[in-house]
Amino acid sequence: MMETKRIKGGLVQVLLYVLFAIICVVNLYPVFWVVASSFKTNQEFLVSLLALPTRFEFTNYVKAWQESRIGVYFFNSLYVAILSIVVILFLAVMVSYALARYSFKLRNTIYAFFLIGMLIPVHSTLVPIFVTFSSLGLANKWFTLILPYVGFNMPFAIFILESFIRTVPIEIEEAAVIDGCSKPAILARIVFPLCGPAVATVCVMTFFNIWNDFIFPLILVTDNNLKTVQLGLQNFIGPRSANYPQMMAALTIAIIPVLVTYFVFQKSLIQGMSAGAVKG
Repeated sequence: MMETKRIKGGLVQVLLYVLFAIICVVNLYPVFWVVASSFKTNQEFLVSLLALPTRFEFTNYVKAWQESRIGVYFFNSLYVAILSIVVILFLAVMVSYALARYSFKLRNTIYAFFLIGMLIPVHSTLVPIFVTFSSLGLANKWFTLILPYVGFNMPFAIFILESFIRTVPIEIEEAAVIDGCSKPAILARIVFPLCGPAVATVCVMTFFNIWNDFIFPLILVTDNNLKTVQLGLQNFIGPRSANYPQMMAALTIAIIPVLVTYFVFQKSLIQGMSAGAVKG
């Protein structure tokens, strides 16, 4: 009986490993295909989509970066993402601290209001946002995309940070008050550093949402100098032809920040998501 159970357990493990391997291949192969295709010539790409490149064509990256202005769009996306994250963290930390540490009459109502914001489909708000921005002259500005990104990512940030701040022992803050720390100092020097995993989670998830977004830049930005990298990828498709290898090179450039961000903050991201799920 023991030997039979051991064999069954081994078979289950083997099947699980095979399943996980298949899932990994299914998820990683498109990335590998994009990177491999970025080194082909356009003719080589059209002849065989799945074949590996016969030689590495690095000029695709140079042309995509300079001639197709992916470099400009890349830094536009980076600028919008970083500035949006800074504003979101600044506001969300203060709101989350107030909700986690203070009891007041409308506390639950305000918290529920932010949570409802997580349930609203973004696409249902596109028409009113477009009309509002157009009528107020807020479209095609350096801050245009920051406004909706802050608004739509704040609920998630407050949900994660408020849950995490509740786990920070209040005795630490009381000791700091005895030592003469003010509330802003406590928030900046004690609470914020202790919420490292939650802050990393908010930064990574917000960065992913903003970097990969296509809808808001499409409807709010028409100035070519303000377009983001997702809109810039459209430049490789013409009315009668498309330069697919250069597009793949641009896609590879666009993927790099996402992969780097994830691998750098991987552990903190898992800790923050786990804390938000269990403690919240």
